[in-house]
Amino acid sequence: MKSKKGITLLETLLAVSLIAVVGLAIFQVYAQGTQVWRRVQTTGQQKERVLIFLERFSKELKNTFRSDGIPFSGTAQSISLAGLVPELVVQGEEQDYIFKPGRLQYEFDPVQKVLKRAQITYPNLDKPTDSFFRPELENIEEFSFSYYGPAGSGFEPELLKAANELPAAVGVKIKWLKSENEVESVEKIINLPVNF
Repeated sequence: MKSKKGITLLETLLAVSLIAVVGLAIFQVYAQGTQVWRRVQTTGQQKERVLIFLERFSKELKNTFRSDGIPFSGTAQSISLAGLVPELVVQGEEQDYIFKPGRLQYEFDPVQKVLKRAQITYPNLDKPTDSFFRPELENIEEFSFSYYGPAGSGFEPELLKAANELPAAVGVKIKWLKSENEVESVEKIINLPVNF
């Protein structure tokens, strides 16, 4: 009897195809895991961006004031009011922010699903605001402002604008996609300082 040395072609093909099937299965598990990780990462980042926006917006509203030159105006998807606007000042190698009176403006674009922010200081108040807008929040499904009078009930912004008054509080409602078929939302009501 002759002893066999080596591997036949059939054994080689069988081993290669078995390795390919195992490799494909491992790749599928890795690809799905990466996809889930990215989705979770993106969702967490979006919620973090929304919470950071709400914190910043709250601080800006607490620094608002009544101004004859910058009247309050608000709708369900936009707000414009007088406030303290940060401006970068560079002196030599040092940089610092100073706060100047100006107009803060937010506007939601439902087509692009983006909330835009503009800050305008003197002497630019009379210029068109489109050039000042920058994206503040992106990938937003729904966004709305609501306004509250002294009694806490809903209030018409046009009445405030006519009297050049600020609302007692501003409500913000934001919705974004958490996953393909799950929506997450945040609502916050921000009290404004008492105006004299």
